[in-house]
Amino acid sequence: MKNLKTSNFTEFRDIWEGVLLSLWRIQYDNSIFRKSLYKILLIFPLLIIMLLFSGCEKNTLPLIPPEHSQNGYLIVNEGLYGQNNSSLTFYDLNNGKTEQNVYASANQGNNLGDTANDMSVCCGKVFIAVDKSKKIEVISDDNFKSEGFIDFSDYGSPRNIIITDSLHGYISTLNDLVVEINPSRMNVVRTIPVGSKPEGLALNGKNLFVANSGFGTGKTLSVIDTAIHSVVSTIPVWQNPNVMLSRGTYVYAVSIGKYDPAGIGAVTRIDAATLIPADTILIGLNPGKAAIADDKLFVINGEGLQTINLKNFSLSDSTFIKGSEVNPITGVIYSIFFDEMDNEILLTNPKDFLQDGEIVIFNFAGKKIKTFNAGLNPGKISLITK
Repeated sequence: MKNLKTSNFTEFRDIWEGVLLSLWRIQYDNSIFRKSLYKILLIFPLLIIMLLFSGCEKNTLPLIPPEHSQNGYLIVNEGLYGQNNSSLTFYDLNNGKTEQNVYASANQGNNLGDTANDMSVCCGKVFIAVDKSKKIEVISDDNFKSEGFIDFSDYGSPRNIIITDSLHGYISTLNDLVVEINPSRMNVVRTIPVGSKPEGLALNGKNLFVANSGFGTGKTLSVIDTAIHSVVSTIPVWQNPNVMLSRGTYVYAVSIGKYDPAGIGAVTRIDAATLIPADTILIGLNPGKAAIADDKLFVINGEGLQTINLKNFSLSDSTFIKGSEVNPITGVIYSIFFDEMDNEILLTNPKDFLQDGEIVIFNFAGKKIKTFNAGLNPGKISLITK
């Protein structure tokens, strides 16, 4: 048995600190959690009681390396900030099997790191931005074995990542930089100063569009000409830009807005050739994570999933999928992925942010198809194909 006065108290302190930090990150990354915070704080003490009275050490089952995967979804589970418990889930589309903790299983039980928050798949590898660990972890997309990492200690916490080919990759960091890497050599090529606290990235032609969030106060995008490695334009947008998307001749910036009861944010459409904002649609309750599917742009806010018709750039009057359909506990949808192969929408359910979450899949008509389990605070989803 553990000493409840020492070991479990330390666990309580560390977990509570991690929860508070994670809730702060969730408020920043996806501020719709505000309406559900009271539910989380009611549930948390029950989990702590369970911890304090589970003093016996648990037997650890041996880790079984995942089988060679062909086609499936890879999910980054962020874990709790400061707890070093990020993980990966793989859902095999061939057999419908879900494998948890595939990074640990493939790497002798080693942890992925602290607060993994984005990834990009390219050239047989998966590049994972691990925020608090300040690294880009690189794994094989065949067996999830680590091929090493790129140390970001000198560049700041990595946030969003785009790998364009075997020679070029770009990562935004909280040190007000975009860091260019060589994915093949796994080294940093150069750094490019941008605006305050950059987040989302979108590439259109040779131009890289960077959302300067300013930790909620930013109102600009930086445009980097990747041929000359420098900022060539600064574009004004709605407050707190966070997510960037690119489709055809346009780039779309999703701005969360102010963290107030109305939470008025926006989606701004920018002409990728002229670098001029063409249209802006205001959306309440802090719009956040988003995805483009055919001629629609889906964006998550405090009510659920909203739809913008890209043909005439108009917002639907009704919520496409309500948050409660995905997450009955808090109503919060954490992130979204659109599978173009199967024409399906994947939404992540973090539940109460303190237990393992799940992925809920809908068809393009908004009908729920299936769910599968994920890890703690599931976020970014990528499709692995062979």
